[in-house]
Order: sequence, then C-alpha cells, then structure tokens
Amino acid sequence: MWDNGGAGVIVPHPGRLTPLKKGSPVETDPLETIARQANKSHPTAKWLASWREAIADYSPEEVRAWCRLRIEAPEETPEALGAVFGIAEVASAGTATQLGAWALQWHKSGRLALAGAAITALGAIAVQPDRAMANEAIGQLQRLKTRLRHRTLTRRIDEALKAVANTRGLSAEALQDLVVEDAGLESNGQRCWEAGPYQLYLFLSDDGAVTLTIFDVANGRALANPPKALKQDHYRVLAEIKAVQKVLTETLATQKARLEQAMIDGRSWRYADWREVFGPHPLMRHLAQRLVWRIDDVDAAATEGALVPLSGDGRAFSDDASVRVAHPAEAREEALAAWRLWVIQARRVQPFKQAFREIYAPREEDAPYYTERFAGTSVRHIQLYALLRARGWQGLSGIGPNGYVGERKLEARGVTAVLGFRPHGQQRDRQRRLVDLERLEFYPIPLPEWQPGHESRLPLGEVDMVAFSEAVRDVALVVGQARAQDDASAVAVRASLFKALLPQLGLENKVTIDGGQAWIPARRERFRLDLANGKVSLEDGRSLDLSGFERIDTPLYLPHEAKDQPTMEILSTLLWLAQLAQRM
Repeated sequence: MWDNGGAGVIVPHPGRLTPLKKGSPVETDPLETIARQANKSHPTAKWLASWREAIADYSPEEVRAWCRLRIEAPEETPEALGAVFGIAEVASAGTATQLGAWALQWHKSGRLALAGAAITALGAIAVQPDRAMANEAIGQLQRLKTRLRHRTLTRRIDEALKAVANTRGLSAEALQDLVVEDAGLESNGQRCWEAGPYQLYLFLSDDGAVTLTIFDVANGRALANPPKALKQDHYRVLAEIKAVQKVLTETLATQKARLEQAMIDGRSWRYADWREVFGPHPLMRHLAQRLVWRIDDVDAAATEGALVPLSGDGRAFSDDASVRVAHPAEAREEALAAWRLWVIQARRVQPFKQAFREIYAPREEDAPYYTERFAGTSVRHIQLYALLRARGWQGLSGIGPNGYVGERKLEARGVTAVLGFRPHGQQRDRQRRLVDLERLEFYPIPLPEWQPGHESRLPLGEVDMVAFSEAVRDVALVVGQARAQDDASAVAVRASLFKALLPQLGLENKVTIDGGQAWIPARRERFRLDLANGKVSLEDGRSLDLSGFERIDTPLYLPHEAKDQPTMEILSTLLWLAQLAQRM
C-alpha cells in the first residue's frame, strides 16, 4: 500500500506506471509522453483528449499516485506540468487542498509556471459537478487570492473564479460567500470532541483566535495543556483537532481579508442575501458581529444574524435594503465617535482596523494634481517593496518600462494611485539600497485617450475619498516604519483611542489627552507622554530616559486584531507613568 497524502486515498503502489529500465521494449510509461507535451499555461482541448484516452486503462487512484510522484520529485521533471494539469481529471477529496499547498510552495520558490498550472487545475476542479470537491477548490482559490501578489497569478485566479461563478449564475464574490468552510462548527461557534474522560472544545474567541480548551469531566476543571494520558490514548482525536484548527485559522484569515477589501471597494449586499451569508454561518457571523455596517445610510451592528441600528431606535429594514461594511473615511465625525464608543464599551476586537482606522484627506498645501507630503523621505527599497506589495501595489521593482514607479488599482473606486520614487544619491551600501519617495498622484480607470494639452491625472478634489485615504495610508505605513514614528493622522487616531480607553482603565480623572500629548500629573511635576513616539518629558521640557525601567507586562486591550506594537508600547508607558504618579 502507498500513502497518497491528501491528493487521494491509500492506493496500491503504481508500479506499472513507473518508468521502465533502459533496454526494455518500452522505456517510458504510457502517460509520460502525453504529460511532457503540456508546455502551455493552459491544457489544450487536444492535450486533454489525449490525456483522458491515456488514463482510461488505469484507476483514478493509480493516476493520482503517478501524478504525485512526478510533481513531488526532488528535482523538477519534464512531465511535472502535465501531471499538475492531469491530476485535476482524477481529483478526489483533498486534491484541491494539496494543489493549493503546492501553488503556495511554487510561488515562494519562483516556479511560477507550476504555480499557474496548479491554479488552472483548481479552476478545472471548481467547475466539476461534485459540489463538495468544487467548493473545496473554490476555497483554495480564495485562499490563494489573499496570499499571492504576482499579477499574472492573481489574474488567473480571478479568471477561474469568474468562470465558476458564470456556471452557477452568480458574481465571483457572491459565489465565494456561499462556499466558506465551517469545519463542523455548531451555530454557537464551537465544536466538541469526546476523548475518554475529557471533553475538548474548539471555539472562535472574541479576539479572533481559534482556541482549544480541554475539560477534565471527572475533576470538573479546565486544563491548560493536553495531559500525557490524552496524548497517548487519544492522539488521533488531537490530530483531527489540530487539522480542523488549521483549516479554521486559514479560513478566518481569508475571510478577514475579503471583508476588508469589501470595505475598501464599497461592495454591497441585498439585506436578504446578507442574512443568508452572515446569519447561519458561525464563522461569518462571528466576523460580522465585530464590525460596523451601513444599511440604507444607517450605521448598524450585527446581532444574531440581523442588523440593528447603533442608535438603538429599533427600526426594521426591507429585504432589498443595501448593506456594506462601513468605511470610516465616509463617516461624519459624530458618527465615527459613536462607532468608537460602541467598540470600546463592549470591548470588541475588530478583525481589522475599522473604527480606529487612520483617515487621510487632501490638504491645503497639496498641489492640485498630486501630494508631496512624503516626498524626500528615504526608505529601504526592499521595505517599500514588501510592505506595498502586501497591500496590493504593483511595480515597485525599479526596473522595466515604468522605472521607479509603483501603482495600486482601486478598480471598484475607479482610481489608480501612482507613487514615484528614485535612487537615494550615490549608493555604495547595496544591502540598504535606499530610495527617496516622490509625489503620489491619481489616474482614472479607464484612462481617457490622450490628447494634446489634456491632463490625465485626476484633481485631488475629484479623487474618491476612500481611494485617496487608502493610498496615502499605505505610503504612511512605509514612512512610519522608516522613521519609527507615526504621522499626524495616526497620532490623532491613537489619541482618540486612549481617550476612549481612560474610563475603562480607571484613569479618566488622572490622565489628560491634549492633541498628541498625554499629561499625567504627579505631586510636584507633570509627565508629558508624546503619543507619536512614546518619549517622556517633564512640563518644563526636560526629557526623561526610561530605558531599563520595567513597563506593564499584563495583556492590554486594543480594539482590533491588527498588530500595532508602537501603540501597545505607548499605552504600556502611559499605564506605568500613571502608577508611578500615584506613588509619588
């Protein structure tokens, strides 16, 4: 017997499909010649016909095993591409998951032809009549879409999803909404396993993690770690839980990314469709309940699979009402304050920054067609490339016809953001490779035909406010990493967060937030904490060196899952200063 490891089931060893020794009457197996002819990005109809004819004499298990041997060979074989295409013709439960793992591995190692072939194979499985296998393939395409940043590969993923959506009469996004994995979770967001005297619960925690709790029924207590007896006697149960936990963690990451993109794009649902997607599904409902929604121009919260106004007026909404994830750049100041109060009072942890998201708008000092608020800032090229690519930017390599330019297409907003940069002087330190940022400007999608004297750029006042805010926020992230200091918008959001947290921390009468400064009065002095960089000084301007002093090391609450280490460190310093002031 031979373990096919996820691309099928345990099958007989495919000995009759392995290459024969030299000198034999036939030196290659019947499939090898066909597989080697697959040298295109997509298998042709003629190649598929030849492949189907060739595999007719073998069982699907044997063909899957043959394909996997070629795909996972220590060195890439000439028939590997054909094996990737071919395995889609004999797919079984688990094949799509394995193809997704291969695609990620090949993308990381630069084997882009094989990664593209895996995406094509997933698209072929996704249109098969077996809905379980098709939905598994769609789930893998979703996962790859949020993790791959190569333009050709992401385009191929979009094409595959659109093809499946067309066969089902849906949009690509609506299709993806309906195939989200729930991994057997009950409606309350948990799943239980019995293992002898133990009950093991896997559940979605309030902070967005997939958490395992072990309960000793006999002793009536929860255990921090699996005991030795559980590991020895019920290792299969633990292995199953670990696999389910991995699936849920990856599914959560994919759906968080999709919802954040839906917020940026302004994607909307009919309220009836929204209830179908976010009502019965435990994972999607868990995400929805931590976000602010906009329905018929009313700010709302998700509760028990329905939307209720944040104002609490109890109004009902029609099935045809339009629902979308609210974006803070489109909210008025008083509405944004209500969002933040709702989040803080219930100690919600949002799946991404929403209520406390940094917001940017054109400034008076900006030029009519571009902003130079970051111009002249020197950053490491590799840092610029990595951070912006992860946020959907293209280009940025400093080579090719466009040279030192990066762009992000916000197609749903009808805008392309373009960032210029240039080499930083005479560089001799090739490892750092500094570049200087230049102007950020915006172009419409699609571009109008060029005419003499015509300005293709959009005036900043005509750029969609969400598109402008998101593009500037991306660049501000890079600049913040380079300067180890946040800009004015980020500091304003941090000040708003700290002001909202003071009552919960018992500090509303002990700390004052004024602009970008926090003031902590002591008996004879007042400490001033700079919310931009965490530096501490006295009221007379003398700075304090607090290196070596222990800060608050207890877990601190932040209203979003997004990692924000500077904010955590400054909040820790604030709490430490407040305690120090009380002792003085």
